[in-house]
This record gives sequence, structure tokens and C-alpha cells, in this order.
Amino acid sequence: MKTYSANMFVSLLTIDQKQTDNYENFSQSSHVTTELDPEQSTTTVVVDKPSNSNRKITLNEDDTRETWTNNFDYLITTLGGLIGLGSLYRFPYLAFENGGAAFVIPYVLISVLCGIPLLIMETALGQFARKGPVGCWNFAPAMRGIGIASVIISFFGALYYVMIMVWGGLYLVHSFTSIGSPLPWSDDAGELSIKNNKTQLVGSVQQFWNTTILNISEDLDGLSTLHWPNVIVLAVMWTIIYLCLWKGVKLTSRLAVFTALFPYLPMVALFIRGITLDGAWHGLKYYLIPDAQRLLNKKAWIQAAGHVLWAYGIGWGIIPALSSYNRPDYNFYRDIVVTGSTSILTNVFSGFVVFPVLGFMSHKANVSVEQVVSSGPGLAFIVYPKAISLMPLPHFWAITFFIMIFLLGIDSQFVTCES
Repeated sequence: MKTYSANMFVSLLTIDQKQTDNYENFSQSSHVTTELDPEQSTTTVVVDKPSNSNRKITLNEDDTRETWTNNFDYLITTLGGLIGLGSLYRFPYLAFENGGAAFVIPYVLISVLCGIPLLIMETALGQFARKGPVGCWNFAPAMRGIGIASVIISFFGALYYVMIMVWGGLYLVHSFTSIGSPLPWSDDAGELSIKNNKTQLVGSVQQFWNTTILNISEDLDGLSTLHWPNVIVLAVMWTIIYLCLWKGVKLTSRLAVFTALFPYLPMVALFIRGITLDGAWHGLKYYLIPDAQRLLNKKAWIQAAGHVLWAYGIGWGIIPALSSYNRPDYNFYRDIVVTGSTSILTNVFSGFVVFPVLGFMSHKANVSVEQVVSSGPGLAFIVYPKAISLMPLPHFWAITFFIMIFLLGIDSQFVTCES
């Protein structure tokens, strides 16, 4: 049976050096040790240069698992995976649906009290076991089903994320092909219509989303045909994802340096433009000032908890998969603080990008923020393009933004497919 030295386990938990003196003496007693059972003897070798510790760690010779080139590679890959499409795409429509600040407050509280501790637990599990989301449960075979379930969740999550990349890819294609003429969704012409007994603005941006991107049909006859632009872009996206992953985590980490940091540029630009629009305060007010009645609604708290698990990848097998490539003695607590806090700030900041534009749209249509557009997963693909069409050099910013969507999707797919 494969065993781990006590020193390795203590190093994982990063207990104070004074508490590990006995284990130090054990690991320094020899450079080569052999187990007592002669029938299952396994040679272990002392590694003299651990990643961020002065202690020596014993590793089995048969442990050939790939490791990160350096600590920064692990940090940036995890950061890119956790701050992906969920931050820019999912958080704003959940906040819009649940009253803005009435959703943000539960989200921040649950992230700090529940999300980050679970992040620490899953990271420790993967790093100590040095196996993926299924193998990390070998110490408790009865719980191995948790790992299998997490892989199934990641499988469906990958199918979900790649379609968001497809939608962004179609917007990107139209952004290029419309150079020299207005963006196809930038026409300000819109009409008021009655839907579900509510008056709401149906502008060109929403029409473009419903017809060109989603190709929504009026009856079930649409199910008998394929939307070929979606099919072609879907094939292209999966090809790109494969090419980015086939060389392993070292190539992935190199790509993540760019894909994790670049998206902040267009987000900041959209935020600056959004707050200068007429009526932006109406949207910010909805986002920043909580409605006490909606704050006490259990739905907001349940969906906030669900988004915390989604944003941190808890239960997806992503965190154990990435941390399994760490050295067993790596002190990951600093990384958890960075990724956990950055995820919270990025999610909250995405609201500051979306809600000023919603305020502008409500001001222009002379309706409340809740009525300006229908909530749902497509909210980001209505509000962001609308904001872009109002910026100087809209084609430049449209191309930049939808490249950002692609990069965020690639980040999410890196870690999901790794799981």
C-alpha cells in the first residue's frame, strides 16, 4: 500500500515549525528508507529542494505525476479558472433577478463564511492525495462516488460553457464583418410590446440576440433544423480547446497568464463608459441599495449560495484536479486568499459594469430597471453589446470585448476539462 510520511502530512497543514520537530528528525534520519513489509517494499527518495519550505519531503519513486513549473503557474491557472464566465455572465443576471444589492450582500457573506473554507478543504485534498477528483477519495472508498459525481458535473458544465463561447464567437464574427458600417445591434430603433402582462423595451440589441444568435423559432418546427453558424463555431471552439490542453498543465499555465489578466481591460473601459451615461445612477441605485423585503427572501440567499459554489468550482472536481499537481509541501494558503478575494471583487465589479447600462436603458425607455429587459442567462449578451454600441470606436471595443468572452471561456474550459 502506498504510504505518505508524517512530515508530508504536517507540511500540508502548514503547522508551526515548533510542532513538527519530531517529524523533522524522522525525515532527516536517512535519504533512503524502506517500508517494514518486505513483500511490498517501496523505495522513497528525499527531495532536497521543496517549493516553499525548508523541510525535506519524501516522495515515492513511483509518483511520476507532473508538477507545476513554479508556484505562479498554479496561482494564475486557478485564478483564471475561478474568475471565468461565471463572474461576467452569470453573476449580473442573478443579481438583476434578485434585487441587486439584496443578492450581493448574501453572496459576499456566504463566500467568506462558506466558499473560501470549502476552497481550502478541496485544495488540501487534491494536494495531499496527488490524484484527480476521483482518485483523491481513495482513502475512503465509500466516498469515491463523490469524485465520480464531480466529473459528471464538470462534463455538463463544459457543455454549458462552450455554448457561451459560441455565442461570443458569433458576436465576434459579426463585429468583424460589420466594419465600415454600424454594428448590427446598434440601431436605436425599438418598440414597446406587451409580454407576460409587462411592458418592456424590445430594442434592436435584443432582437439581434433572439433571431441572429439564438435563432428562436415560433413553434416546434425549428427543432428539425440545425443553426449552422452555431454548429460551425461550436466545432471551431472544441478544436481550439483541444489544442490548448493536449500538451498538459504546463502549456495551460502559459496561456492562462494572458487569458486571466486581459479581460480586466475591457471591463474597466465599459465601467467608465457606463457611469457617464444618462440615467446610470438608476441602475447603480438598484445595485447598491438593498430592498429589505427582497433581502429577507430566501430565494436570494439560496441563489447566492449556489453561485458561490459555482464561482469557486466547489464540487466540480476542479480544485482537487489543479492542486494535485502541487508539491506535497506547498503552502497554498496565500493562493487561496488571492483567488478567493479576487473572485469576490471581480463578481461584484461585474455588476458595476452592467447596472449603469441598465439604468441608461430604463431612463431612455421611461420604465423601471426591472422592466427594461427580461432576466435570464442572455442578459449579459444584451446589456454588454448595448454598452459597446454607445462607445467611441464601437467596432474596436466590440472585437476586444468578445475576444475577452472567448478568453474567459477558455479559462473556464481549461479547468473544467482538466477535472
